Amino acid sequence: MILFFETKINPKKILKNELKKIYGIGSSFSQDLCFKIGAQKNATFICLTGSQVSLLKILIEKQLVGSRLRRYVTENIKELVQKKCYRGVRHKNKLPVRGQ
Repeated sequence: MILFFETKINPKKILKNELKKIYGIGSSFSQDLCFKIGAQKNATFICLTGSQVSLLKILIEKQLVGSRLRRYVTENIKELVQKKCYRGVRHKNKLPVRGQ
């Protein structure tokens, strides 16, 4: 197991599926990342060269992912609660926020 952006990734499994484990990376973004670094369709993390790995890290660091995204979301929720707006009150009382 490799620790990549605070997420355990199995280097023997398909890269685009393993990138989806990182909080904030979905299927389309992981496919875009694999395309941009020039990885094969069913490439694994082991198959990547050093330059591809460094390019992958650079591309992911440009986006808000992992713990930075979690912190951003929680700060926004705390701000809503402090403002005591409708959505903030719903969050505080642990009720559905978006009209479910």
